[in-house]
Amino acid sequence: MMENTALLSALLGLAVAQVLKPGLRVLLNGEPFNYRLLMGSGGMPSSHSATVFALAASLGVERGLSSDVFAIAVIVAVIVAYDARGVRQEAGRHAAMLNAMGAAAAAAQSTARQYAPDEDLESGLVSRRPSLPREQDTPGTGTNAAGSSAPEVKELKENIGHTSAEVVGGALVGTLVGVLVAVVNSGA
Repeated sequence: MMENTALLSALLGLAVAQVLKPGLRVLLNGEPFNYRLLMGSGGMPSSHSATVFALAASLGVERGLSSDVFAIAVIVAVIVAYDARGVRQEAGRHAAMLNAMGAAAAAAQSTARQYAPDEDLESGLVSRRPSLPREQDTPGTGTNAAGSSAPEVKELKENIGHTSAEVVGGALVGTLVGVLVAVVNSGA
């Protein structure tokens, strides 16, 4: 097998978690198999947690639970798991709020009166045309896919974090993969 058990464990932990994501959705939720989940972030199990816990577990088996390398790997794994659960999930909430705000702003802009019609200028109702850019000069404006003249807003990805269960699931998958790879690799 590969000489670097820790690297092999981490890569296999990542791969196993990514393959499990769409598979678990099919089994648990009855959803159709979604190939996009193979490369995406978020979902069950956490591939972030699986990767770092596989690394730590393989180092624990290979170098011993009292080794400095194992201690470092465990600390990194805990930090990554915390980040996947807390920071990344909160960023997903922010993305959802920003997406809602962007959709509301786009809807408001499509109904707002941006330019003074020529007859208003001539009648004296307004003194000058607002100095707004022409619609064709503004990136992201024009007719969108829905046929509306509202600016197209690219939505932010909202599913980037993990629930506690997803992080724990990733940690369990990673630990199992790391131990199995280290045991098999030590016997080779």
